[in-house]
Amino acid sequence: MDEIEFISILRSEEDGAVGFYNSEVAADQEMALRYYHGEPFGNEEEGHSSVISRDVASTIDGVMPDLIRVFVSGDNVVEFAPTKEGDEAYAEQATDYVNHIFFKDNDGFSITHDWAKDGLLNKIGVVKAYWEETIEQRRETYEGLTEEALLALSLEAEIIEATTDDKTGLSDVTVVRSEDKGRVCIENIPPEEFLIQPGSRSLETADYVAHKSQKTLSDLIQMGFDRDAVEALSAGQRQDETNGYKIKISLINQIIDHP
Repeated sequence: MDEIEFISILRSEEDGAVGFYNSEVAADQEMALRYYHGEPFGNEEEGHSSVISRDVASTIDGVMPDLIRVFVSGDNVVEFAPTKEGDEAYAEQATDYVNHIFFKDNDGFSITHDWAKDGLLNKIGVVKAYWEETIEQRRETYEGLTEEALLALSLEAEIIEATTDDKTGLSDVTVVRSEDKGRVCIENIPPEEFLIQPGSRSLETADYVAHKSQKTLSDLIQMGFDRDAVEALSAGQRQDETNGYKIKISLINQIIDHP
């Protein structure tokens, strides 16, 4: 399959998923939100009753506590069971780790709440889990280092400035230390940003699943994408939509190569 054929399939799947959402889901969601917030529909007639029913809000808000309690009332949201004798310690450690990620590293209670409410109100509740790559850098300055100490330091940090005293042979250096702060990130996805192939029964069997959101050029660069590719994406979309999709493929390849 060449790039042009892949682009055509990608565009067709995206258009089909967006069309399904707009035609079959969005109208129901808009109606449910109006009922939930008790908003007027615009078809009110002067002189007739102006009473607004909040039954939808009362029903959803009333069922939410019991629904959330099912998931977060216990000590663990997830429990691993040992598969063979001797795995008990590993299963317990995995259970503690995953629950720490969900409740401590991420706001597990709020995530569960928003996920359930989206499902009840918008018919679609989506939670996304992914590894967020974050490199934290800090500058440090050292004075009076011997040649051996300087060599050792160069193995663990990037030297950006260095001056050596000709008389003593000692060096003053400035280095940048990089620390990997990557973490598991769990977040709710707005229903309007979730796309799936119409007729799909599960994520595993769907041919097309996507999280589509608007990003600025600076957002993409900050996320780690190549600046030249990002700037070319903007130019390509202005000049030719197909060219824009080709550049999107290059960005997708960056994600594949560096997940």
